[in-house]
Amino acid sequence: MKRIVAALLLLYVSISSAQNSISGTVVDQNQEPLPFTNVLLLNAEDPRLITGAISDEMGRFILETTQNGTFFLRITSIGFSDYDSPIYELDGRTEIRIEEPIQLAEDVQQLDEVELVGRRNLYERQPDRTVVNVQSSSINAGGSALSVIETSPGMTVNRVNGVIGMLGKEGTAVYINGKRTRMSGGALVQLLDGLPASNIEKLELINNPPASFDAEGTAGVINIILKQDNLNQGWSGTVVANTGYGDDIKYGASADVFYSGKKLSFFTSISNNNDYNEQPTFIDRAYTLDGNRFREDLNSARDAFTGLTQLRLGGEYEFSEKTALGGEFKIRKNAWDLDAFSETVGTENGNRLFTEDLRSTEINDWTHVLTSIFLDQKIGENSTLGFEYDYLGYDNENDATYDEVRTENEVVSNRSFISEAETDVEFHVAKADFNTSLDESTTLGFGVKATISSFTNDVSVFDFSSGEPIMDETLSQIRNLDEDIWAAYVDLNFKLGEKTDVNAGLRYEYTDSNLSTVGEENDIVLNRGQFFPSLRVSHRLNENWNTSFSYGERITRPNFNTLSPAFFFFNSTTIVTGNPAIRPVTARSFSYSLGHKRKQLTFQFTDERSPNAWGTPSFSEDFSTTTLIPQPIEDRKLFSATLSFPVKLLPKLTSNHSISGLWQHEVPIYEGISLTRNNWYINVNSNFQYQLSSKLTADFSANYISPRILGLSGSDAAIGLNLGASYRFSDRWQLSFSFRDILDRNSFLQFDSDIPENDANLDWIYQSEGNIGSLSLRYNFGTGSKRKERGYGSEDEQKRVN
Repeated sequence: MKRIVAALLLLYVSISSAQNSISGTVVDQNQEPLPFTNVLLLNAEDPRLITGAISDEMGRFILETTQNGTFFLRITSIGFSDYDSPIYELDGRTEIRIEEPIQLAEDVQQLDEVELVGRRNLYERQPDRTVVNVQSSSINAGGSALSVIETSPGMTVNRVNGVIGMLGKEGTAVYINGKRTRMSGGALVQLLDGLPASNIEKLELINNPPASFDAEGTAGVINIILKQDNLNQGWSGTVVANTGYGDDIKYGASADVFYSGKKLSFFTSISNNNDYNEQPTFIDRAYTLDGNRFREDLNSARDAFTGLTQLRLGGEYEFSEKTALGGEFKIRKNAWDLDAFSETVGTENGNRLFTEDLRSTEINDWTHVLTSIFLDQKIGENSTLGFEYDYLGYDNENDATYDEVRTENEVVSNRSFISEAETDVEFHVAKADFNTSLDESTTLGFGVKATISSFTNDVSVFDFSSGEPIMDETLSQIRNLDEDIWAAYVDLNFKLGEKTDVNAGLRYEYTDSNLSTVGEENDIVLNRGQFFPSLRVSHRLNENWNTSFSYGERITRPNFNTLSPAFFFFNSTTIVTGNPAIRPVTARSFSYSLGHKRKQLTFQFTDERSPNAWGTPSFSEDFSTTTLIPQPIEDRKLFSATLSFPVKLLPKLTSNHSISGLWQHEVPIYEGISLTRNNWYINVNSNFQYQLSSKLTADFSANYISPRILGLSGSDAAIGLNLGASYRFSDRWQLSFSFRDILDRNSFLQFDSDIPENDANLDWIYQSEGNIGSLSLRYNFGTGSKRKERGYGSEDEQKRVN
């Protein structure tokens, strides 16, 4: 690990030198920042493009080049006249900071024929988060929210259990437009895999969220911002059609219509995505019993279908410049169907003992309804008060059939059984937030929130081997969970001098939960209150160097799927199920960052309390069956060092890179024995973008992650290569192509578990689909003209109408 850190430090120093740079800020006539303006560096002798950049959301830009000579800046933006700067002379180590904001004058000409060529940077590094601008890479064409997350820096996805990791930590909370997604586990994977990337504007990866966010998510928060159109007054919209092929066909379409008036804004959005694919699974288990070596090899061919259909309606009405009322209604249908055939061969000391064929079908459908209403009130000139109420309802039908044929000692036996699981989940969420500016550099926010939820999971198993259904009482259960979470927070932002920014917050959450099983007397009751502090201090050392420190405490509560008794049989001896004994995981994280221009080196340490590991093998006394079940582990710690930097390879070829070295310490428990495991691994993510012309852009990305550990298990290395291209026919039509996982080496999820008892071993390989080619055609329409943003809206309010 020391060598990795030293290498990252050396690389950091080397890429931070021997470059020219020009930085500044672009504003309009009202001194308001102008985001996403095109900033071009041109040769002074002949107006040849050297390099370019896009200003960020605060209007800031940085241009870097290794070329020497005389140059000038040309800055362009829709609705504004072009700006040409004075001539600058660069000698190899010139650093020019334009102190006065560059002001663009409005262009009174019609804008209908103007096309915006520039695109946002794929990755934006902000003090407390990394922003992934999804539409800035053609590789995401035809993809899903899940595929975007999988290829983002520092992110990992376990498609089997729905666990999303960030910088080596598990337990990531997922938000959509600032609202927490209450789905989890496999249902969350279905949702994200069905959500088209074409509907997403950006991802916010926040590893230490402020106190205004729920404390849920020990790894951090992913906030998915859906595309919105709040810049145009009048009608506008987008229609997208996509298709693709991997193991099987994929297709989908979406339509979004927006209307923005002086007081009334509303939207409607409908989308449908369908994915037919294969998910082959291989499970090998072996153990020694009475001096004999037993082995079972399972090969499962799994044909799956994932579908998502969603309708969203919403709007906002401004009664005055100070008062706005709005709401949203959403209904979503997630479908996951499986047709699987598993072959198992059992041997004893290398001699065939039995064969087993299992035909299974599964339907796992989720229906989700959201109703939301909000009221925003501006108080005075510097304060806002917001109220919001959400109702969320989930209904899940999860039915499976199993037909087994087993041949042992030339005797053939048949068994048929079914499982029926129905899950109902309801949430009532109410919150109030107050934000005020105490002075030019100090803001204060505080609020309260109540979440009242109920969960019922009814599982019934029937054996049809005798021709009549006979209920299996050992596997049939009804489990109920009632959980209330009461929260309050305070969040303060202020400056210490001109160069130091501080964000300090404190959140308190009280949890009252009761998990009961019908027919059993001992309920699992949790009544617990806990404080969650957060702190971030950022300091600008000079114009080019900055540093920051952060500390935060967070929690990951077991999701409903983890607690539920629902299960899936891969064969008669290998079962996946939940564990009601799992407790919440809390984590403390320390982070330190050093930044130079757009380069950043970050160190992070996380210590988890009451951790657990998914899919821990548990063998029966005679080793005849293996249950994969979440299990508590004794200790988990993680240290990471991450270097992020851009590289300008050619005037039109840019790249962004993220390299992480991570050290793991875990102490799993098996049969009362503590087993200490240490491991280090690396995670590399690189993206390249080549602007072939003003209309044609090509993208290439690569990611690699070396072997990791998780409890008693370990995973294999994975590498992914992806290509994409995008062509704009006009400002309305755009065609994009992508080819993901070219090597077909990023679709394997492998666990290898070695159990000290009876020299037992379990290898599990799950393969999702690789080698996917996709086409996406987008059409933008609208008759609206550019309007000014309403001055009193906060960022969260901007996200509400989308």
